[in-house]
Amino acid sequence: MTQLDRRKFLKKSVKGTMGLLTLSVIPFSLTACNKDEIDTSALANLGPLEKLKKGPFPKKVNYSTKIKDAWVEQEREGFV
Repeated sequence: MTQLDRRKFLKKSVKGTMGLLTLSVIPFSLTACNKDEIDTSALANLGPLEKLKKGPFPKKVNYSTKIKDAWVEQEREGFV
């Protein structure tokens, strides 16, 4: 077995770390390339943007939305 000097050790360590980093980034990049539409049914509509820009800030905006989860449908009300 040959002796591993510091330079070779650092090169192999960096290559291994970069390989693991590359493998961990692949799922995120594949998800970003997905062309499927995003389900926005659980998002609440706060109204037109022009209405939100007017008035004093911070502003309290009430909302009401229906959330459909499998076979359960709920009406949610709240504010942001």
